[in-house]
Amino acid sequence: MVFRSPAIVPGCPVWWDERVTRGDDLTVLANALRRDRRRDPRAGRREYSQAALELADCCERLLADGNAGAVVPALRKAVDRMTSALMYMDDSSGIVGTDLRHMMSLYARACVDAPPDQAGLARWLAALSFDGPGWPEIRLAEFVPALGARGLSELSAEVARRSAAAEPGSWGQLVAARDLREQLAEVSGDVDRHVAILAENLNSARQCQRIVVALRDQLKRRSQYMSIFAGKTECARQGSNLRPSA
Repeated sequence: MVFRSPAIVPGCPVWWDERVTRGDDLTVLANALRRDRRRDPRAGRREYSQAALELADCCERLLADGNAGAVVPALRKAVDRMTSALMYMDDSSGIVGTDLRHMMSLYARACVDAPPDQAGLARWLAALSFDGPGWPEIRLAEFVPALGARGLSELSAEVARRSAAAEPGSWGQLVAARDLREQLAEVSGDVDRHVAILAENLNSARQCQRIVVALRDQLKRRSQYMSIFAGKTECARQGSNLRPSA
């Protein structure tokens, strides 16, 4: 793969020219995020965060330069590496978790600019939610442009399949299914469906608040539509009055 920038990419650790493939170098940076589970959980946390920030900074610059295709596989690998690493690391400060959240958002942004296979992306998101340790948080709205209708349909089918196959009383599977179903309903734009799914789990004040927010936003949109409609109607009426009489 040949890239656009003929000189150094500021913030990246190596010099690039048009004959260099950046994907290999990004893979090296992503692989640096692999962590030995036998290591002291408190050791090297700052250095690990710095390595993540270095990769993220480099990817951001490449994205700005129009090279999203180079960063998509590296960012996905980084998310997978960091998700696993946090299982064996004391991140009580939350620093690495924040780095992972940023990496996930970067990956979503890169997927929008250089979409991977939509069905494959949907299955990866489902696996991350159902099979992962509970992090990173999946913000589905960030991935909607990359998923498209095909990816969203695949994700919905995967959620249904995994929900049906889940063991009775499997709390982790239940939470994953509920979260993705709620987010799928939210991004669909169907407020009635969104509220109905939220109402299936009215066990907290926060859930009730989410329903209120969804209904409020719907009323706000309807009010905006009515204002626009009223303005156009008034404009048409005034235009009719300005027509010369026969």
